[in-house]
Amino acid sequence: AAVLARLASLVSIRPVGEGTTGDDPPARLARAEARLGAGDMQGAAAELSALPPGAIAEAAKPWLDRANARLAADAALDKLQNAVIAALAQAVPGAPQ
Repeated sequence: AAVLARLASLVSIRPVGEGTTGDDPPARLARAEARLGAGDMQGAAAELSALPPGAIAEAAKPWLDRANARLAADAALDKLQNAVIAALAQAVPGAPQ
């Protein structure tokens, strides 16, 4: 029993994968990791934004700040591209709208 207790103190087990349920930090981290691995930065940021205040949320904050800045930049770029395309379509006679 002492050996098992010692081994348990050396190993930490955390959930992994998108299908992880619950709102506790390990579950949110597992879903964020899975979403980021699938290329869903917005989903990962949403999971980390919902972390309760504490050490884990503070540790995630620098990444979350950078991810939110990237998402805002991507949204601004999309808006700019759409405006340029719309302006070009109006400027060129006979261009498809």
